[in-house]
Amino acid sequence: MQSAHCQMRVRNALQQVAGISTLEIASGAVKLEFEEESRLQEAAKAIETAGYTVVQPDSETPQTYQFKTNINCGGCVAAVEPFLNKTDGVCSWSVDTQSKDKILTISSNGISPETIEDVVEKAGFKAEQVG
Repeated sequence: MQSAHCQMRVRNALQQVAGISTLEIASGAVKLEFEEESRLQEAAKAIETAGYTVVQPDSETPQTYQFKTNINCGGCVAAVEPFLNKTDGVCSWSVDTQSKDKILTISSNGISPETIEDVVEKAGFKAEQVG
């Protein structure tokens, strides 16, 4: 859900759910506040109906991983986007295509760096954890 188009689709879907008092969408994550906690399931269903996977964060703090990649342009980012966005445990991600090492930064809950490397490889790219 990195692109403006995807964010707009999710925003439109969530605007149909009554009782949402705060709605923030940014870089693969949605932050909601509800008048009633029972609205959470309705919001999750609306997001899934729009074609996206809902991963509710654990109480744990998300882990951040960085990878050197060969994702080097907007087209490459668009190609890997559906793979990362549909991976359970990926909270948000970005690629610095301007840096020499094309660094992919991922914030995640409950997903290993090896799994992230596998997902990027399935998308047709290489990722090697740094640090």
